[in-house]
Amino acid sequence: MIPADPAPPWRYVELDGADVEAQVEEICAAERAAVCDLNGQPAFRAALIRVSEHQHRFVLTNHHIVLDGWSMPILLREIFASYHGQQLAPPPPYRSFMTWRAGRDHAAAQAIWREMFNGFASPTLVGRRTG
Repeated sequence: MIPADPAPPWRYVELDGADVEAQVEEICAAERAAVCDLNGQPAFRAALIRVSEHQHRFVLTNHHIVLDGWSMPILLREIFASYHGQQLAPPPPYRSFMTWRAGRDHAAAQAIWREMFNGFASPTLVGRRTG
């Protein structure tokens, strides 16, 4: 189930003391390590790290099931637009997407994908074999 108004987990961290950059790197390393742990961590989260009185770092962590390469630039563009006080256009209604999708030729799409995967008898392993 997808909530109608999802609120991503948010964390604010104030750093001080020696070697703030090393502390930022530790936080980022921990985020990278935890991103694949879908049982213990949300698949999308954000952190704002205060590194000095007037300087912050924004860390956005997401699993690839949440955000793909097409969507990431859109999200970042909207984040930066909001940061700079720009008004975002309202999102198109979901009904518009469903109407567009209903007008697609599903048989043609299936035929293209069958042709693309023609000759594959089983899933293609992309990682090293274990054991």
